[in-house]
Formats: sequence, structure tokens, C-alpha cells
Amino acid sequence: MLLPVEVELDNRSASSFLPKEKSWTKGLKNSDFYFTEIQREDVSDYSLKSSFVDEGIVLLEACNTNWRAWNHRPEELKTAAVLRGENEKKGISPVLVKHQDVNSAFYVSTLSRITSSAKGFETLEKLLAGGGIPTRGEKISEMLIDHNGGVKARNLPFTRQGERTLFSFQVWSPRPLEVENIIYDTG
Repeated sequence: MLLPVEVELDNRSASSFLPKEKSWTKGLKNSDFYFTEIQREDVSDYSLKSSFVDEGIVLLEACNTNWRAWNHRPEELKTAAVLRGENEKKGISPVLVKHQDVNSAFYVSTLSRITSSAKGFETLEKLLAGGGIPTRGEKISEMLIDHNGGVKARNLPFTRQGERTLFSFQVWSPRPLEVENIIYDTG
């Protein structure tokens, strides 16, 4: 099992999100996650549920208001529409959750089409930067991997525990990764 606890998906489409003022989303505003007028398709089709969410920290939630249904309508209808949208049953809403395990933090999201627009790319870049993942400059692969495929440990953040050196790093990929336990000997 790759994750420390079970994670499940719930059918829950969304065209905009509400950031929590924590971790990766710190400093981001609701408007950064508002895609209704620039994308025809929803930005996410699912939300997260189960122990992963219950024991984790929700960083981003799907907005309950379907703004697309109320755009281009008279302003006097929008207030009632928002109230109605907030009260309609939508399902659970977490779309980005952090789960802290003993020595690792796991981040899971359902932001499947956030990069379908230029604004989405900009928002994803801000989101990743909030997580300490560089998105500009030297390629991560060039910064962390030498020409022989070895890890450049000097470029990784680390802590010391007695005689042991523990390295910390994060990986983001648009596709699934095969992960194995990796032990790096600095001695």
C-alpha cells in the first residue's frame, strides 16, 4: 500500500474551489480558483473521502455554488441562486488534502483539469510553489539527478538524527509513479 490509510473518491463535479489558508494554499484567494467563465468543462469530477480526509488536513474544497448556472443572468437573481446552490446537496467537497504520517506527508488531489487554461497553469504554479516545488529555472531533474542517474544529495533538504541523515523531498507527476522504498547511504 502506497498511502498510510485508505482514500476514496466521491462523484462531485466542481468549476471553482475555495482554498483554506494553510500550507500549499496560503496566500491564494477564491478568485485564483474561479474557472467558471474561462473553461467550459468542470475542473474536477471527484472529491476525496475516507480515513485519508478524516485524519488529514483539507487544503482546498470544491465550491458549492455552480456559478455556471447563474452567469449571464440578472444580478437580482444571483443572490438567491448562490443561497440555493449553497443549500443543495452536493456531496463532500475536499479536493486537495494533506495527510501526515510518521515520517512523511502525503498530498492527494482531484484537480484533473486545472491546467485546461492559462489561468489554471498560473494557479497550479502558485499551488506548487506554496508546497516548495520549484516550477521555473533549472529543471528539477538536472538539479537533483547527476548524469549517471545518481541523486545529488547536497541539493536536498536534510536533518540529522544521531548518525543518520534524513533527506526530504517531494515529487509531482501528471501520471502515476511506481514508488519503491529507497535507502540512500551517505557514508
